[in-house]
Parts: sequence; structure tokens; C-alpha cells
Amino acid sequence: MVTEFYKQLFEDPGGYEPYCLSNSFPELSPKDRSMLSTPITQLEIVEALKRMGGLKAPGPDGFQALFFQTQWSTVGTTMCKLLQDIFKNPRKVAEMNKTFITLIPKVENVSSLKQMRPISLCNVSYKLLTKAIAFRLRNIMVDLVGPNQCNFVPNRHTSDNIIITQEVIHSMSYKTGKKGWMAIKIDLEKAYDRLNWTFIKETLTMIGIPLNLVELIWHCISSSSMQVLWNGETLPEFKPTRGIRQGDPLSPYIFVLCMERLFHLIEVAVCQELWKPIKQSKKGPAISHLAFADNLILFAEASLDQAEIIKSCLDSFCLSSGMKVSEENTRVFFSKNVGWNVKSEISSSLGFQRTDNLGKYLGVQLHHTRVSRNSFQSVMNSINRRISSWKAKTLSFAGRLTLTKSVLAALPSYTMQTVFLPRQLCDEIDKASRSFLWGDSRAHRRVHAIAWETICKPKTVGGLGIREARKINTSFMMKNCWALCSQPNKLWVRVLKAKYDCGEDRVPMINKKTIASNVWRGICDAWKFVQTGIAWNVGDGKTTKFWNERWLPSRVILLEAVITLVPRHFLDQVVAEYVDEGGNWKLNMLQHLLPDSILQEILAVAPPSEKNDVDVLCGEEPKTVVFQ
Repeated sequence: MVTEFYKQLFEDPGGYEPYCLSNSFPELSPKDRSMLSTPITQLEIVEALKRMGGLKAPGPDGFQALFFQTQWSTVGTTMCKLLQDIFKNPRKVAEMNKTFITLIPKVENVSSLKQMRPISLCNVSYKLLTKAIAFRLRNIMVDLVGPNQCNFVPNRHTSDNIIITQEVIHSMSYKTGKKGWMAIKIDLEKAYDRLNWTFIKETLTMIGIPLNLVELIWHCISSSSMQVLWNGETLPEFKPTRGIRQGDPLSPYIFVLCMERLFHLIEVAVCQELWKPIKQSKKGPAISHLAFADNLILFAEASLDQAEIIKSCLDSFCLSSGMKVSEENTRVFFSKNVGWNVKSEISSSLGFQRTDNLGKYLGVQLHHTRVSRNSFQSVMNSINRRISSWKAKTLSFAGRLTLTKSVLAALPSYTMQTVFLPRQLCDEIDKASRSFLWGDSRAHRRVHAIAWETICKPKTVGGLGIREARKINTSFMMKNCWALCSQPNKLWVRVLKAKYDCGEDRVPMINKKTIASNVWRGICDAWKFVQTGIAWNVGDGKTTKFWNERWLPSRVILLEAVITLVPRHFLDQVVAEYVDEGGNWKLNMLQHLLPDSILQEILAVAPPSEKNDVDVLCGEEPKTVVFQ
């Protein structure tokens, strides 16, 4: 029964319907094409092996990565020759392409095989090959994948999409006027397992990947054979005819590239003004979709016409790719100004259930109302569950200290990256950590011999180095503040700066708003610590404000060091305006405004020049230490 279920799941039902959009992917550069087609090198293979977990579950051949890592001097030459031969003759990959499927429960009480996630255990020799290919694909992902997808693309993170989604939901909660918005949280049923092989090959060809690499990837996918592990035994072997394997290093990159074709459809519909995306501010970017792997959210105006456009795009993509939208698990959320009748008509047209709460997105609870302590009960529950699973009485103080620092402090960290937790919740987290550290139980509270404030100090000044929850949270908000300054082209940065009217300068104007999202409140709270540490390394001098920003080695703000009043029209001038045509400082403009010590410091700095790179933001250690 189990084999039959997965044999059917990985079986292509036929009926492939191709679609193609001209100029969908940007053209690869000759340098990228050369990099992709070059024969695999020993250095790439060794690098792939180094990045493998040594004790991860082995494939059918029984060898873990640790064996190859420790015995590489013996087996390395043979392994490299084998993989280089496969790169020349892709058909040979079938010899090492056997796979075990182990089943991981998605829920606590499993009642059907649909509630199990099939994870593929591939041979290490095979994964060395596909990991090396994946490293090459990773180098071109930034150019091929739009900013709305943030997984497996360098310098993009889950927090990017979480922040954008939360901002859109926040705006929807306060939306007024005639036109409403909707957010559709799409559930793609068994997305990896249903992906059509012809669609994959067509996508790789459209991208312009060299034919020899397309052929190799094709054989990696199509030559596999599978056996399900069930109760410690292997079930009969079968050969799939569709799908990619979760556990193959190549699969995530293939999936992201295939999903990009759906987003090409959406972008064409947006450009033709058929799909009307959500725009939270006049100057802000329009948001039509966000994705992290198969976690997909679509945004549009709330109307029947938009519902038909969305359904048409999804149907076209699913017919070609083999994927299937789970109507049972997909939800539609509407802004507050959408009437009940309109909600019913749209949800019926789409075939999706409407909801007042989209729940979690990428592991973080979305907030549809004002944030309170109860909004994050799940964070506290995870900490309490972990503590209850440990036997504090059997652990030494040093053992409890290690667990407190490495586990309890880490559990809420993922949420803290995008959420400013209420003070009460941070205090509860600290209280739970404190009680576990001293070995308290429900029936008995032991003596806390050292004050918590002392324990939380760095070891260098007599503490134990435990970090307080509020300071951890503030440090993550400071990181977001710095990104607002240093990464202006990121989508989430553009959304926030436009929504909260931060101006066009690289250093934004951060101001508290009456109606603001939770993350913006956190950024405003942390900004005072970041602002004191922002400085500039002057290049061409066309960005840095001469009077209002730190650019001298002493990090002094010149406006605070003047000896007489600076004319108002001087205040917006940049550093480059104080250099003459000969490339020297215009000291005659400054002698009556600044003291001699500052003038000497300016003279010691090389004047900006158009030959230099642009001005670069740099950080200096804040005067107020927030996070040790």
C-alpha cells in the first residue's frame, strides 16, 4: 500500500500543456555560461564534501559523508575521476542514483500518508555531484530570480518576506475607501513531488543554461530509482516519472527557477494592468506576490475580475508544471473595508475558504490586530515545553547554564528578527531562563545566589554572559535599522521607507507614527542606538552631507563644532561641494565657521574625487552598548 501510494504520487499522469513567455528570463552573460559548462574540478568536489554534515543519514550504499571526509586521501582520486567522467557522460549517473525515502510526520497524530513528508536519502557520491552543480547555479540566482522570492538566493532571507507580508496585512487592517484588498495564502499540494520533468527541462533551456549541463541535470532527475523505508525495512523499488527529491541538493534551486515562471505570468498580467497589485503608498513598490519555496502569498484588489485573473494564472501554471493548488488548505484574507457579500462571491469564485486570520507565515505569527502578550503565547509555550523535557535536578549548574545560553536564548530568536516582543513577554522569557538556571521547580523555589543583572553581564566583567530577551530583540531591530541605511535596494526596505515616509536620503528619517506596524515600532525604538554609530567613508563626496553627517576620522558632526552660525542654505551641501576644480579643499569657505583643530583634520583627509567610488556607509560602535 505504501509503495503504491508513492509510486502513484511520483507518476506523471500526462496531459502536459506548455506555455512560453518571450524574454522571460534575463540572458546569461558569456562568463556565466562558461562557468556553468566548465568540467567539474577537484576543488569543487572537495568544497562540496566539506559542507556536508558528516553524520547525516546515509543513502542506499550505507556510506556517510564522514567516511569520505576522513578517508579522502585514499578514495579522493577515484571519486573525483568518477564524477568528472559523469560530467562528460551524464548517463553514468544512474549507477549511483538509487534513493531511500524516509517518511517524516507533518503533524503529531498521523492518520494518512498525505500527512507524511517524503525525504530522500541519496548516496553521498551522488550528492557530491549535485552539490557542486548547485554551487554553480547559486552564483546566477540573483540575476535570474526576482526580488519577491527570497529562498536560496544569496543575501536574501526569510525575514525579508515576513516583514513585507506583515506590513501588507497591517495596511489591510486599516484600509478604508471603496477599493478593498485581498491576500491569498496558497498551499501547493506535494509541490516538489508533482513537478513535471518536461517543464523542468524547458525552464533550464529557457534560462540559457549550457546544453551539457541541462543534459546532466536531466539525467540526475530522470535516472533515479526509489525505495520507501518502512518499519526499518526497504519496500519494493519503483522508478518515478515526475517530481524532484527533497534531500537532493539540486532540488531547491530547480524548484525556485520553475516557480519563477509563475511569477513571470503574474508580472505580465501586472504590466498589462490586468492584475492590480497592492500599493501601500504612492511612491512605494506594488506587491503582487511573495514566495519562499512553496510558501506563496498573492496580493490583489478585492474584486471578481481580479479573482478570475488570479485563477487563470494559477491554472495555466499548474497545467504546465504539474503542480496542484490545495483548495482545502488555501485561505483568502480581505481588508477591513470589503463587504461580506463581496467576500463570499470572491471566495466562491476562487474555490478557497475566506479567513480572518492567516495564521503563521514562514514560522512567524501574522498580526491582524494590535500586538499583545497573548499574540506570542506560542513562543512562551515552546520555551516551557523545552524546559519541561529537561530534568533540571540531574544537571549541574554548568550544564543548566550551557542549555540556558545555547537553547533557551535561541528559541525566540527567529521570531525576534521580525517582531518587537512586548516587554511583559520578554520578562517572562527571562524569568523562565532564571528559574531553570537555578533549578527551581513548581513546588520549590531555590535561592538565587546572584542577581540576574550581574549574571547577564559579560564574563570579562564578572558575569556569566547570558543575554536578556529585550536586549536580544533590540539587537535584531538594530540590524533592521542598519539594513534600512545600507541596503536601499532591498524590496522590504523600499516598502518600509515609502510607507513611513523616510525620505530619499541613504540615512532615512525614522519617526514614530500613530498607525504603525509592530516591526516599525521596534525599528523606531532601536534607531536611537544605531543613529549614534552611523558614519561615512567618503569616495566621490556626492552623497555625504558636509555639515550634518559623520565623515571625519574623529566622527564629529561639523554642525556641532561650529564657532558661528552656519547659513541655512549650507546645511544640505555635500562634501564634494567643498572641493575646488584643482582637487583641493575650499578652506576659505570654512575658516570663519570652524575652529583650527577641525580645519587641520579636514586637511588630513584626502579630498573626494569623481575618480573614486561612491560614498559608503560604515558603522562605528555605538556609545550605548545594547547587546553584548
